[in-house]
Amino acid sequence: MCILATLPLIAACGGGGGAGNLSGLNNTPTASAKTYETMDALTDATTHLDVSMLKNQTDFVSKSGTYSASTQSVTHVDTTAISDLNTLAGMDYVMGIQYADYQGFVGVTTAADDIPTTATTYTGSATARVTYNNVSYDLTNGTSDITLTQGNTPKLNVDMTFYDPADPIDQIVFQTSTFDGSRFSGGTVDTFKNNTAVDITQGDNIQSLGNLYGPNAENIAGQIIATAGDGNNSLWAVFVGKQ
Repeated sequence: MCILATLPLIAACGGGGGAGNLSGLNNTPTASAKTYETMDALTDATTHLDVSMLKNQTDFVSKSGTYSASTQSVTHVDTTAISDLNTLAGMDYVMGIQYADYQGFVGVTTAADDIPTTATTYTGSATARVTYNNVSYDLTNGTSDITLTQGNTPKLNVDMTFYDPADPIDQIVFQTSTFDGSRFSGGTVDTFKNNTAVDITQGDNIQSLGNLYGPNAENIAGQIIATAGDGNNSLWAVFVGKQ
């Protein structure tokens, strides 16, 4: 079952699938320098949009998608109309995409010179699918509290909270200092229930992919996948945030 089809963060907010590797990554952020248009008002001033997706729940893929103002579509592994993307509550510079076996985000990434140099906080939403002891749970209607700090090494901290007492965990904490311009990857994941650690992934096979979007990195969005070495436990989390 596809997490992004069953969970509302990307697939059901509006508009028209274990551990993975980072295949097809571009090393350069794709935002047009100093030019930022919101996703609902794109013109021919925008020529490229960053397309960051997860394929078959295993492989992260990031593309510099070509935007056509005349057809109001973005070309990545295929062509998707902007009207077929999914709006994300409160997010102006990024939208959700679900195409064939791909799920992820399309947006106007932040140019390196426009990333804040002081600590920046975000609030937003989160969803996750957790498999624990061979039982799968959909964690929905979560919240995210996010902090991005700069310095010699940038650091991203994402604290996701969930509220269903039947779920095996109620908190996911993701941290990474691996940045390439506006794009982040790698990192660590810790999971908790009532402030007590619950070892879902045992620190094995963790991957992530996400971006900062818009002027001054106004929006942030990302995905995390992790599995334990025995294959019985796994985690797939999706989060977005706005300053």
